[in-house]
Amino acid sequence: MAIRIRENIILEKLDDQIVILNIDDGIFYELNTVGTAILEEIKKNRDYKDLLDSIVNNFGIQRSEAKKDLDDFLSNLEEMGILE
Repeated sequence: MAIRIRENIILEKLDDQIVILNIDDGIFYELNTVGTAILEEIKKNRDYKDLLDSIVNNFGIQRSEAKKDLDDFLSNLEEMGILE
């Protein structure tokens, strides 16, 4: 199942980063390069496995490390109210 961004979230790409605005609480978030790459994949309606494969292939890290980092990142996005 694809991971989805909530409807109340506005994304804006500035240079190589994405800025996120949660319109419910007015809070802005700025992502680094890896976070931006993951969010770009989420916008394409990718599922968890596709996201993990993308991180391993694009950043050349071990699958176990990529899985931990992805799990932490997705958990943070959920806590911030960005993901459904």
